Amino acid sequence: MTGVIEALRRRRWLAKIRRSGEARGPWYTEVLAGIALSYPDCCYVEIGVEHGVSMTVVAPCCREVHGCDIEDRAQAMPAGARFWHMPSDEFFARYDGSPPSLIFIDGGHSYEQAKRDYENALRILAPGGIIALHDTWPGEQANARGDLCGEVWRLEREITSEKFTFAVFPGLTLVRP
Repeated sequence: MTGVIEALRRRRWLAKIRRSGEARGPWYTEVLAGIALSYPDCCYVEIGVEHGVSMTVVAPCCREVHGCDIEDRAQAMPAGARFWHMPSDEFFARYDGSPPSLIFIDGGHSYEQAKRDYENALRILAPGGIIALHDTWPGEQANARGDLCGEVWRLEREITSEKFTFAVFPGLTLVRP
């Protein structure tokens, strides 16, 4: 019986990660999709939806999906995902979904906003969940601008919880509080 269950699990993973090149996003979206698949009933929250690229890659791997942006990005959301058109501080105060297994923070690039998003994410994260911070490795000073990595990299240096940072521009830090 165990062999049958394992075969079904492998098939589930393969079905969700098999997609054409057009359906794949930047490298970090594939990392996020893999993490989401590791949680049987993943609830995913994304702060900073922009064009919906990462949302489109990760959402099929999750049971419940929420995206928040200060701009109206409802059209970028995949079917079944819930869009919250508001600042992230308000989103975290009003969030009423399941405790998220995975929270991807790619909103405001100021140090202060990234820190508030991180601290708010800690409050709603499911036990054993992961917070993923984007823009944590600018690589060189020229990339530490507001329109690229901003000051998010400063927050990465302060986090003392278990973490791993992909040192590839623009950087992705996975934190397990």
